Amino acid sequence: MKKLHLLTADDVRRLKADRTTRTRETTAAKVAGQFCQGELSDSERQIAEEIFRFLVRDVAVKVREALCQHLKESRNVPHDVALSLARDVESVALPMLESSGVLSDEDLIEIVRSQGPAKQKAVARRTEVSEQVSEALIETENEEVVTTLVENANAEISEQAMQKVVETFPDSEVVQGVLAQRPELPISVEERLVGLVSYTMRQHLIDHYDIPID
Repeated sequence: MKKLHLLTADDVRRLKADRTTRTRETTAAKVAGQFCQGELSDSERQIAEEIFRFLVRDVAVKVREALCQHLKESRNVPHDVALSLARDVESVALPMLESSGVLSDEDLIEIVRSQGPAKQKAVARRTEVSEQVSEALIETENEEVVTTLVENANAEISEQAMQKVVETFPDSEVVQGVLAQRPELPISVEERLVGLVSYTMRQHLIDHYDIPID
């Protein structure tokens, strides 16, 4: 490959013909890194995006992992590239699911409903989780997934969804414990938790949310 600022269509053709995994992995990291730094001309960006679309189909997982690690926080990565990486095997997809701001709520909900717990927990750890995505995560009824979500103080969880959590996990001290520790709880959820949690957690709820003893 030439230096990135001299990228041409010939570079793309040579990359496609290259059988060396290490070379493709290095190229993925190099091109994605420069792309994220915003140093490309319009024509170079188009070439870089063509390279990304080629590399997301690469048979070598390490190549796709390298691509994801450099693109996961980019706001300029093409949506189809981000979505392809998010739907990939876990080692590729998890960083993208946890960090990418390109993925829409619709993308995330579709992945939550169709993929396994590892990807669901990655979505639950995002710095921004909308109420709609939270509802989809709660609907999995997976204790680890829901615990991860409720532990995320940045996740938006509606009162109705919190009630669903209490109803789904009435015997789970883990879920009840992390729910009780959230910064804010609707009074209806506080009251239901008081009747379920341990004595220590009950005292925390009473003290933290100023709930009358009676």
